[in-house]
Amino acid sequence: MRMIESDIKLFRNEFASAMRALEKRFNISVNIGNISYNSAGFNSKLTVKCIDSNGETMTDPRAEANAKWAVRGKGIDPCTSNVIGEFWVTRSGETVKVIDYKTKNSRYPLIYVKDSEHDNRQFKAPVSVLVRRA
Repeated sequence: MRMIESDIKLFRNEFASAMRALEKRFNISVNIGNISYNSAGFNSKLTVKCIDSNGETMTDPRAEANAKWAVRGKGIDPCTSNVIGEFWVTRSGETVKVIDYKTKNSRYPLIYVKDSEHDNRQFKAPVSVLVRRA
């Protein structure tokens, strides 16, 4: 059997439906990344994240600690408040929600979404784009 694009799409759909039961049972979120394939097989990245009691994806404690270190001096108390999952005002006056902090990306470590119900795109930015907590 040779792998073709329609087989990959079918696999992705069946994989997603098979994972729904495991997601509910173990309170996790399972995402399959981009799939690269050839006639012999395919490769993909699988990401599994835990879901908290509020139904939101849990953040890595190390990422939160690094984000707190990066935004020190921006009007937050790093001992009592979080950075990830909070709303911030940017230099352009936009309200954004920080959803992750990538320690390996020194230039654009912040990952955020705009405060809009219709726009779920993720953006990356330097820490200097944050002005204050919303």
